[in-house]
Amino acid sequence: MQRFQQKLVLAMESQEIALSLSPKNQEIRLELARLHSWNQNYDLAESMVKEVLTIHPDYSDAQILAKSIARQRNAPIETTSKWQIDIGYEKDGFTRIPQPDWHYYFLQTNYKIQSSIFEQKIWNDAM
Repeated sequence: MQRFQQKLVLAMESQEIALSLSPKNQEIRLELARLHSWNQNYDLAESMVKEVLTIHPDYSDAQILAKSIARQRNAPIETTSKWQIDIGYEKDGFTRIPQPDWHYYFLQTNYKIQSSIFEQKIWNDAM
C-alpha cells in the first residue's frame, strides 16, 4: 500500500507540472482529478471536474468521472466479500479432421487478504 501511495503522489506531481505547462489542457486536468479521487481528495477532484464541465459541458469523460467521484464518496473502503470462486467449462471441436473432442475445465478459489484502495477505485470507475 505504501508503494502505491508513493507512486500516486509522484503521478500527481507529474500531472501538476504538466498542467502548469499547459493550463488549457482539459485532459490533463481530468487525469489529475482522477488521481485526487484515488487519493480520496474528493472535494479537489470534484472541483477540477466541474472546471472541465464548465468549459465543455458535453465532455463525456468528465461526466463519467463526476459520477464516479460521487459513488466513491459513498462507497466503503473495504470490500465485504473476501472469497471469490470462479468455475468454468469449455468443450472445443475446432478442427475439420475428426478427432476426439477435448474439454477444459477449471475451479479457482481466491481469498482477498486486504482490499487495496486502488482496486476499489478501478472497480468503481468501471461501474
